[in-house]
Amino acid sequence: MTILAVLDEVLAYYGGDAEKIHIAGLSNGGIAAFGAMLLHPERFATLLGAPGLFQAQDPARWAKAL
Repeated sequence: MTILAVLDEVLAYYGGDAEKIHIAGLSNGGIAAFGAMLLHPERFATLLGAPGLFQAQDPARWAKAL
């Protein structure tokens, strides 16, 4: 199950506004949050991340997604 499938399941079960989804994470969760935002920026309103060390840095790609 992907993060988007979980997101869709939570929205279907609990309701909510799909336009106001916020993602956050610390350490590895922060890296995962950044990864989700980079892959699917249209699905998240904001990102709050405190990641550990990134494997590769691509600030231009981050800026475009964020």
